[in-house]
Amino acid sequence: MLILTALIGFTAGMDWALSAAIQADTVDSESLRNDTARAGFQFGLWLFAGRCALAVAILFAVGVLAITGGSAAITPGADKASNELILITAGLGSAFAKLIAVTQIWNLPLDATKHKEIQEKLRERRQSAAE
Repeated sequence: MLILTALIGFTAGMDWALSAAIQADTVDSESLRNDTARAGFQFGLWLFAGRCALAVAILFAVGVLAITGGSAAITPGADKASNELILITAGLGSAFAKLIAVTQIWNLPLDATKHKEIQEKLRERRQSAAE
């Protein structure tokens, strides 16, 4: 359980920090592409996707528990082994999914140099619009 807790904590930290950092960068990219800033939409969509992912993880864990332990395993007051199985399944599934996401984020084409170029183009567009 200690290893599982550490893995969940590590991946949760990556999820919270990286997603917010990427969202902030993609707002500028979206603004350059569409001439409008839709930060609220992007942050709301990401939050919604995160909530949906959590719901899917819980449903997956309950499904695995029901298959391996029968319907008695998902009823209140289930035995200790069933409770541990759902914690491990939900924890490992979540951690695995977040590790996959981090590998995708690691290869994100929007790096610091590209983001500075986007910001400069936005600045030039705002200056020309103000004139």
